[in-house]
Amino acid sequence: MPIGLLILLILFSLGIIILHYMKEIVNLNNSSVFKNNEEFAKKFILGRDFLVDKFIPFMVFIYQLLLIWMPVIFNNMISDKE
Repeated sequence: MPIGLLILLILFSLGIIILHYMKEIVNLNNSSVFKNNEEFAKKFILGRDFLVDKFIPFMVFIYQLLLIWMPVIFNNMISDKE
């Protein structure tokens, strides 16, 4: 495995950690929309949790597998085609 591919995969993995950290920082509970509409707040939190905890990590995992299994994708990324 080329070192560039390994570095790219590590950066994608760190992106998932950063995404979880950002999820904790962003706090919309003080918003008037959340205070006035409890059902919307529950749906929003469930949607956000699904997106951040399941969907995005799954898509990053699939992309990492594609980069490993199909070296042509990585080679096209690092080539100097203009």
